[in-house]
Amino acid sequence: MAAVWTVAVGLAVLVVIAVIVWSADSRTTSSAGDALRFAVTVWLAGQHAPLSVGGGTVAIAPLGLTVLLGVLLARFAAVLSRAATSQEPGAVAAMVLAVTIPYAGIAAALAAVGRTDAIRPSVPGAFLAAAGLSLVATTAGGMRGAGQWRAAWGRLPVSLRDGLRAAGVAGAVIAGAALALTIASVVDHWSLVSNSFNGYGNGSGKFTMGLLSLWLLPNAVLFTTAYLTGTGFAVGAGATVTLGGAHVGATPALPLLAAVPHH
Repeated sequence: MAAVWTVAVGLAVLVVIAVIVWSADSRTTSSAGDALRFAVTVWLAGQHAPLSVGGGTVAIAPLGLTVLLGVLLARFAAVLSRAATSQEPGAVAAMVLAVTIPYAGIAAALAAVGRTDAIRPSVPGAFLAAAGLSLVATTAGGMRGAGQWRAAWGRLPVSLRDGLRAAGVAGAVIAGAALALTIASVVDHWSLVSNSFNGYGNGSGKFTMGLLSLWLLPNAVLFTTAYLTGTGFAVGAGATVTLGGAHVGATPALPLLAAVPHH
């Protein structure tokens, strides 16, 4: 039931958004059923399920949405753990499997029924991606609900705990710098970003692209992290960005990508 409710709550929010956007666009030729299937597709994308489209595969998850779906899973798992009669680690593991297996099965079923001529989610990919997200989120939520995080931390060797603390501080510094640089790049390229928004014409398209850009902001911060740490990143067709320089070719028409350095 926790798996079913988690899927239902996440899908309900996306369905409401999709229906509002669909009904607000007077020029659309899509049906209400198409809007509902699109909401399912967005939910699957949040699980990082591969989506086959004309000319390629969308294999990147909007991490902002992924985090929200993971928080839902963790919340339900914490409630289950607090209500359980047994707080042993084995009980938490059993709860994780009891939620993950049906959650992944529902994702695979939605991938099968949510296919359209334009977008074809991978059924095995949806099962594996949803299972991975559920394993991480429900384990974190279950251990939190059972009060086992402190005990697990105390069982680690002192040297490992010190190393993890240092790594956490270093990671926080890099993430903070990446976030600041991402925002600075958006501000610096704001004219290009706004032109990309205006290219969608009506309020329905602008709202959709704005929401998608918010969901993709954590992805942008990860790209900037790769830029700062020297590995760089690739986006679009033949586009590479490193500390040494940038070569930007054709990229998807997402407003956030207008902030990618061009020189």
